[in-house]
Formats: sequence, C-alpha cells, structure tokens
Amino acid sequence: MENSSHLVLELLKTIDKKDKLFLGKNPSLKEITQEMDNFKKYDSNGEINGLRVHLGEIYILDNKVVGYNSFIVFNNAKPTEYEKKIIDMGNGLNYFYFKKLYVHPENREKGICSKFVEKNLEIASKLDKHSIIDVNRENYKIINILSKFDFQEDFDWTNPKGNKMVRFFHD
Repeated sequence: MENSSHLVLELLKTIDKKDKLFLGKNPSLKEITQEMDNFKKYDSNGEINGLRVHLGEIYILDNKVVGYNSFIVFNNAKPTEYEKKIIDMGNGLNYFYFKKLYVHPENREKGICSKFVEKNLEIASKLDKHSIIDVNRENYKIINILSKFDFQEDFDWTNPKGNKMVRFFHD
C-alpha cells in the first residue's frame, strides 16, 4: 500500500487520551518508516540483523490501515540507562519485545489485536526468542488478550510518569 507510513501516522493520531496513557508517545514518521522497512526485510528473508531492531506492520481492512503493531528484536543488546535504572534489566538483552499494538476503535472486537499477538509469537518462535510486553496495569483489554495466549505476569514496576506497569512474558 502506497504511503503506508503516512497512513499509520494518521491512524495513530486517532488515539484518545485513555489509549495514549497505555501506548505512550507516537513514533515519528521516520521511525514508522524504518520499522516498516525492517519488517519488509524480515518478511522477505526471515533474518534479523542487528542488536536492537525495531519492526512494524500494518493491518488493512477494506483498503484502510486500521491497525499498527510494532516490536523490537533484541540480539544480546546492551541495556540503555533507562532499562538499567527503571526496569533493572541485566546485560545481554535477548528477547522479542512487544512495543505498540493499536487498532482503531471502530475496528476493535474483530480479532485484529489477537492476530497481531499471534503473529508476533510466531515470529518470536522462529527467532527462538521469548516474548516480553510491558502493560499499564489498568489496560484490562490487552491483559485479557495476553492471558488468552498464556502470557505470565513477571513483575510490577512504575514508569517515570508514575504509571503502574506490569511486565508479562511468554516462552
């Protein structure tokens, strides 16, 4: 689909206040384009080259971008200062990290988010990585979806804005 990055940016502009609390700041057009380019490379050759590779994909329904999924594949990457200080991450990060899952409100309850989760788990399995996602403790919708896929709670933490978070993992 032509100009997909621009369409993702327009989709992310529809995020309301409550969803913004859960999803955080929107990525830039440059970040979205890079994530989507990285996903296309992975999709074509099945390989991830780099220590910390950001990927993103869209969900199209009726010729409209209605969902965006982004994630990071860590290949023995060094933790950032934030990861060390806030989340107490060790060295050699080596996992699949769910970054953003967003579906336009008009297209929710259609299984799109579940399809993203399923596909992410499939990619993580192919890459021999366990999956991690940090979720706002009040985001019951995504917590419900994760439980359907056998994600387990790992630990609670508080982000710098004071939001209560929970880390989930899937082997």
